[in-house]
Amino acid sequence: MKKFKIGIIILTLVILTSCILIKLITLKTSYSDGAKVSADGRTENNQLLLNGFGVFSEKYSGNLKTSQISEYFQKNIKEDLPNLYKDIKKCNEAKLKEYYEKNITYIKSNFGITNFEDFKEFSMKVQNINTNLEKWYKININKESFVDNSDLNGYSYVEYNVEYEDNSILNFSTYITQRKENKPIIIYNILEN
Repeated sequence: MKKFKIGIIILTLVILTSCILIKLITLKTSYSDGAKVSADGRTENNQLLLNGFGVFSEKYSGNLKTSQISEYFQKNIKEDLPNLYKDIKKCNEAKLKEYYEKNITYIKSNFGITNFEDFKEFSMKVQNINTNLEKWYKININKESFVDNSDLNGYSYVEYNVEYEDNSILNFSTYITQRKENKPIIIYNILEN
């Protein structure tokens, strides 16, 4: 009877260990490889491939969940940037000022921009984009650029580029708050190509 109980305990431990290992491998793969990619390199389920996000996940020491940060990357590239482009693509400085004052909460919340001068500079870069921002497919995170405690106190810093279906590439930098808040503060910037 004792051998039978010991055998059951060992079998249970082996099964539990196997389940844990499978789950860890699945999690590691999903963070390392991002969303599933079809044979032609495009993502499935309308998700951006986050190439290099596994390194970010390993190095980031802030209080935010990396899945939450991933969602903000997705939303910013898929929705916020294309919408901003449509709204401001033909605005002069006076119209930009009007747009900024009317949408200050949205701009601060989705781009981390807190004053008109920074918004004007960011907008000029957005207005000069010559690609269809709704035809994206991959983010490549520059693993070497990641700084966990950056020059902006309380933030991590990372650079990445977004590849679009017309083979154009936009380069970005982002500061990500390390503190847990209702909504993470993420400051986006477009870098010169």
